[in-house]
Amino acid sequence: MALKWTSLNTAENFNKALMVSLAAHVLFLLFFLLKSIFAPQKPAIDLSQAISVSISNVRPGKLPPKAQPAPEPVAVAVPQPAVEPQIEAPAPTPAPTPVEEKPAPKVPEKKQVVEKVPSKAKEINLKQAKQKQIKALDRIKQMQALDQIKEDVKDDALKSLAKAEKAAAARANRIIKPGAAISGLDKIEADTYLQSLDTQIKQAWTLPQWLASQKKLRAKVLVKFNRAGQLLSTQVIDPSGQASYDNYCLQAVAQAAPFPKVPEKFSEKFSIDGLVIGFPE
Repeated sequence: MALKWTSLNTAENFNKALMVSLAAHVLFLLFFLLKSIFAPQKPAIDLSQAISVSISNVRPGKLPPKAQPAPEPVAVAVPQPAVEPQIEAPAPTPAPTPVEEKPAPKVPEKKQVVEKVPSKAKEINLKQAKQKQIKALDRIKQMQALDQIKEDVKDDALKSLAKAEKAAAARANRIIKPGAAISGLDKIEADTYLQSLDTQIKQAWTLPQWLASQKKLRAKVLVKFNRAGQLLSTQVIDPSGQASYDNYCLQAVAQAAPFPKVPEKFSEKFSIDGLVIGFPE
């Protein structure tokens, strides 16, 4: 324990001594620093008292004589005679002679000759412009071709329509004579009219219950009418065997008149040959 205590005391004493030494050095440096700042300093040599010596005027073994100041010059005033000022009359100024202004000679302008050197950029631009022109021409040609096709289609359509109108007019103007057979488009047109006529008559046909219950009864009536659809005559051409049933059929035809207007081509045939209406079908 005694050894440890002694070693500890020795270390503490060494640290204290080191701190005191550092503090003393710092105070010493601060002292000189403050002295150099605040204390006035004198030059070691007075340069104002220095004497310049010319090496060329000094001979070996002899010292140059002491320089004496030069005497100052004395100014002496010398009287001068008074001189009267003479006033000279101004000389007449000669009139300026007019100077003819000559036009400056025209200098011919030098024309700058610029050599046209085709560059790659210009060539590319020209190619692009040509390609655009070609594309524009192709579009114009396509548009013209489309317009021509439209005109051709229109002409064909007009021609077809004209032919159809002529054919329709020919059919309309053609009158089917009585007793002639109906075929083709004429038959379709005649059947269409007959269907409308049959529907109009059946809407006016009514039977009492005691006749309607007899489903086996059948009859056919020949109907003749003019072009305006006015009834001309009716005739039972296929009786049912029951007079009351036939009379109700004739009554339905009379109540349904007048009929729709007849196409001109069938006017003579329907007024003379007539149409057959079946009851109930």
